Amino acid sequence: ENAIHLANKEMAVAAANQEAMDADMAAIRLRVDALDAAIPCEMLCPISSDIMRDPVMCADGHTYERAAIQEWIKRKATSPLTNQALGEPVMLIPNHALRSLISSFVDSHGGWA
Repeated sequence: ENAIHLANKEMAVAAANQEAMDADMAAIRLRVDALDAAIPCEMLCPISSDIMRDPVMCADGHTYERAAIQEWIKRKATSPLTNQALGEPVMLIPNHALRSLISSFVDSHGGWA
């Protein structure tokens, strides 16, 4: 009888913890949805569709997330947006202005997750 009482008590605690975690997840989802809606498209990598952390400009004049364009270039040395040849070697120039804007935007919206 004592074991059953302890098991029921543990189950009640687990259920309460699960409810709290569900509420936390719902709040996080709302925050992410609001942030997703607010992110300017210029801050999103055209390859990955993610907000860029390390934006670099390519010979095609477009900016990409460094890791995404490096992976793209391994498969083909053409622009993902224009299909123009990017030249050899492919030059990736850090886009410091955009990185600064993204950093300010992210900081004002609660920082990186």
